[in-house]
Amino acid sequence: MAWSTAREMRHVSRAESLALVLLLADERDVRFSRAADRWGEHWISDHGGVGAEEQLVLATLGALAGKLVPAAIEALREACDLYGEEEAAEVLANWRSLSDEIGPP
Repeated sequence: MAWSTAREMRHVSRAESLALVLLLADERDVRFSRAADRWGEHWISDHGGVGAEEQLVLATLGALAGKLVPAAIEALREACDLYGEEEAAEVLANWRSLSDEIGPP
């Protein structure tokens, strides 16, 4: 349902697209890697070249589907805060809270 809603929207914000990436990671969906890569490409396009911080964002996106999810969420949230992506940081904080309540899959 989330994907059909996103397709109907004219514009999907960075925060909304990040929520979709998190959903794919949580569901272990095969589309996760492609969606995370696209999100990362947009991040790099909007925030500059591929320096150490951008590489960390890309690596953190990949880690969202691994065993270090809480650490990945926290690192990505910090990056979003640092770069003024408050809505994306809020999505991550909410996702982290929900993950903590539910526990590991």
